[in-house]
Formats: sequence, structure tokens, C-alpha cells
Amino acid sequence: SHLAYNTFRKEMDEETYRIRTTLEENGSTQLIQGFAQWQYRAHEKWTFNAGAHYTRLLLNGSQSLEPRLGAQYQLNEKHSFSYGMGMHSRILPTAMYLTRVDMPDGSLQAVNRNLGLGKAIHQAISHDWRIADTWRLKTEAYYQYLFDVPVDVASAESSINTLNSNLGRTLANKGRGENYGVEFTLEKFLSKGYYALITASLFESNYTDFAGKVHNSRFNSRHLLNVVAGKEFKVGRAKQNIIGLNTRIVWRGGLYQTPIDLQKSREKQSTHYLDNEPYTVQTPDFLRLDFSASYRINRPKTAWTINLEMQNLTNRLNYAGEYFDTKTQDIKVFNYTGLIPNLNVRLDF
Repeated sequence: SHLAYNTFRKEMDEETYRIRTTLEENGSTQLIQGFAQWQYRAHEKWTFNAGAHYTRLLLNGSQSLEPRLGAQYQLNEKHSFSYGMGMHSRILPTAMYLTRVDMPDGSLQAVNRNLGLGKAIHQAISHDWRIADTWRLKTEAYYQYLFDVPVDVASAESSINTLNSNLGRTLANKGRGENYGVEFTLEKFLSKGYYALITASLFESNYTDFAGKVHNSRFNSRHLLNVVAGKEFKVGRAKQNIIGLNTRIVWRGGLYQTPIDLQKSREKQSTHYLDNEPYTVQTPDFLRLDFSASYRINRPKTAWTINLEMQNLTNRLNYAGEYFDTKTQDIKVFNYTGLIPNLNVRLDF
């Protein structure tokens, strides 16, 4: 993979109130990946898979060789069991390798250029049940141990919680993390004009910072439910046209966030957080309902589709975050958007 980058950042020094350039890099690097796998059927009921995956980032030469192993047991036509384990690695956003931080002599240096890859060991065991010809239930329990995770050496922050490039931080591969839980998937394949897919997860997610303290990860919402379902109706003289109705429901627990330090925010007139209380506040649950209705007109050489999609049908204003408002001198909450209607027409020919 060829990774091109053009990163640029300016920021204001809160002590001098001067704007300065802290990052300006333009270039490219490459990511090399390769794998090998082997499958062996020891018996009509047993299948084994083994392999290895290799990753190397040419930006700094960091690399990882990752073994993988899996086994499946087919009990009968309806039930099968499987187990898998393996090591996985990931690279950081390019800007995190290039970010420059202030040094005691007043210079800016790219201290993260030689960061290694974050790694994780995944294990999962599952049961697949073919309830009927068009119904399937899969249950999976998993455990993930993360290590060599890049973490901030001066705070309790970790790249596990990254929503952006975390510029301005000195990182080291000294962090750890854990994810474990159980997931259920109930699937109804399309037949008789309707389908459904329901996934539900119960899980726990935490991380260990540079000082060895354990915290909730930002994404430790603990539960997640997705429901997707739809129905098709054939209409017209020859039943060649189709009316489609589809719905989607998403419900998850709230994410974790670090509380705002109101006193310091008022002193600095910008948003500052209580760094000694990382990810101790859970935000409200997220709930959203989407609905769409479509009408498809099929012709011998063309097809017209009119689709009306209603995102966030109930107009629920889900919590998105909070910040320090310099006008009110208080903490202000902002939300995700409400109802979004979308009408489109499509022509296939």
C-alpha cells in the first residue's frame, strides 16, 4: 500500500497568544503486508486452519509477524462449533508519527517517528445454529488482549481512545488493554419477500496507561443492539414492480468521557479537562430509528427507483459531547442532528 500524506497544523500558544506552525509534512511511505495460510480436513467433521501474517511500515521500519490458528467442528447439518486465535497489529494515523512536541530548549522535535506497531491477541469461540432453512443464530464469546499500545508518557491518554491524531503528545509503546464479551447474531435470509438481521453485544473494554493504572476506554458502552429488517411487495400487472419498506434501529450504551475542568477552562478561556479523572463519566445512551420506503419500476431495458429515507425518524437529539462556552462561561452540551429526510431517484439502464 502506498500512503501519501500532507499534514499541516497551526495552533495558538496559550501563554503568549501567538499562532505558530507545529506540523508541516508532505511526503509518502509504504505499508507491506503478506500472508500464508494452510487448511487441513482431518475428518468430515473437523477442519483446521493455520497461517501467518506479516506487516512492515517503511516509514520507520516497524514490523510484526503474526501467527493465526482456527478449528471448526461440524456436529451435524444444524450445529457447528469453531475456535480461533491470532495476533493482529495496526499502524497509527500517519500524523501521529510525524507530530512534533516542544522540547526543553524550545525546539520542536518529531518524538514519535520510531513508534512500534500496536498489537493484540484475539481469541473467540462460537456456536452456529441453522434453526431453519432461512434462519440462523450465531453466538460468539471473545477475549482480546492488547499490548505495545502507544500511550502518552505525560498523561493517562492512550491511542486506544483515538478519535483524531492526538497531535502534540509524546507516545511510547507501553500501554495495554482488554476487550471481552459475548455477541449474538440472529439472521433471517431474504425469502417470501422479507429479511431481518439482529445483532446484540454485551462487552467490557478497558486500558492501562503509561503509569500502569486501569481505566474505562472511551468506547466502553457495554451494550449494543442493531436491528435491520425489511419487506418487499411485488405490484403491477405482471408483478414486475417492487415496493420496499426497510427499517433500522441502533441502541448502544453511552461512551465514556473525561469531565471538563471548569475552573481551569475559565482561567484559560478554552476547554480543559480533568486529566486525573480520565473517562470516568458515561454519557447518555444513543438511540436512533431509520426508515425508508422505495418504489422500483422494472422495464425490459431500464429500471426506475424512487426512494424516501428518513434518518432519525423520531427526531431524537442524541448526546454528542460538551465544551466550554466562552460566552456563557459554562459547560455547554451539543447533540447529533435530528430528523434528516432524503429523497432520491435512480435510473438503471
